[in-house]
Amino acid sequence: MVFPIDSAGTSVAISPDARFVAVGSEDGVMRIWDVATGTLVSRLKGHGERVCSLAFTPDGKGLLSCSEDETLKYWEFSVALSDTHQTVMSHSNTVNSVAISHDGQWIVSGSDHCGVQFWDRHGRSHLMLQGHHGYGTRLSLQVF
Repeated sequence: MVFPIDSAGTSVAISPDARFVAVGSEDGVMRIWDVATGTLVSRLKGHGERVCSLAFTPDGKGLLSCSEDETLKYWEFSVALSDTHQTVMSHSNTVNSVAISHDGQWIVSGSDHCGVQFWDRHGRSHLMLQGHHGYGTRLSLQVF
């Protein structure tokens, strides 16, 4: 199946039930497709720059996105059609990668400030791991 987008795709995530695929793009928009029908079900606008990484929550009710606009956003998938989102936290540089723990309690993000940030599910910062050099945090994050 082909999912056409208006801008170059930069990231992709599949919902836990494999029903939806989310594609982030250069234009800062995320598009969510129904895999079975190929129907575009939502265009999420909220990032001012390129979407770098996406992750569905384990229950499939939320989508996390991060961007070159230095933000990490949580989108409630149940209301995604209305473009409702909550900014989890702003970084001081491009946010390159995002992941969520299997129990949905922890969010981890990596950014150009060469660190990995741990957040709780309410967007409160808990821990910053530093020590990466260059663009090490552009790598894919996998969470416990």
